[in-house]
Amino acid sequence: MVKSRGFTFKQFHIEHDLCAMKVGTDGILLGAWAEVGLAGRILDIGTGSGLIALQLAQKAQPDSHIVAIEIDPNAAAQAEQNVANSPWPDKVKVRCETLQGFAAQAQYQQQFDLIVSNPPYFPAGQDFPDQARAKARHNGSLNKRDLMQAILLLLSPSGRCDLVLPFDVALEYIDMASEVGLHLVHRVDVMTKKRSQPHRMLFSLSKQAQALCLSQLFIHSDDGGYSADFINLTREYYLKM
Repeated sequence: MVKSRGFTFKQFHIEHDLCAMKVGTDGILLGAWAEVGLAGRILDIGTGSGLIALQLAQKAQPDSHIVAIEIDPNAAAQAEQNVANSPWPDKVKVRCETLQGFAAQAQYQQQFDLIVSNPPYFPAGQDFPDQARAKARHNGSLNKRDLMQAILLLLSPSGRCDLVLPFDVALEYIDMASEVGLHLVHRVDVMTKKRSQPHRMLFSLSKQAQALCLSQLFIHSDDGGYSADFINLTREYYLKM
């Protein structure tokens, strides 16, 4: 039976009533799209409810270790509970701290093979009645330069960072990535349906330059249902796919 709160996936349940940012398509897309492969150390920046971290735990190697950092104490506590109630309680470690603080502590430790983030993107100053939601979505506490510099520090030489952002904002983050020495290696323009303008972008950054892979993802088909590509991407998570 589906619980009255939160969101139930095929292998885990997410409670998100204490989180400013609820379970949404952006996070689900990123968690489904990110290629874990043989990554042993994985970092989720701004984990919120722990959704993406648990999506990655579902498909990561049994001995993979996932660190999920979150600045908001309420969200971090709920993410910890979601992890504890999941099939992978020992695979994910939630830490309540800023990325800047984490990066400063981690700079002499082993780097990460995969970093993922659904980062804040609304400019500081935009009005939100809910202060927690403001912190979750404003970039005042984590601007794009801070994010890209931290990724550069924490990413292993052969690692990859996967992100999801609104399309126009993503272009700005890609420019900043280039400034600090990160390379765009994969870009997926996400559209509601064919012939619509892209509204989101999934993209991958690397320390090593390589041929850029460009593709598109349509959420819906012409008949209004989910597209075959969207179903194939998310079928391991959504209950009814």
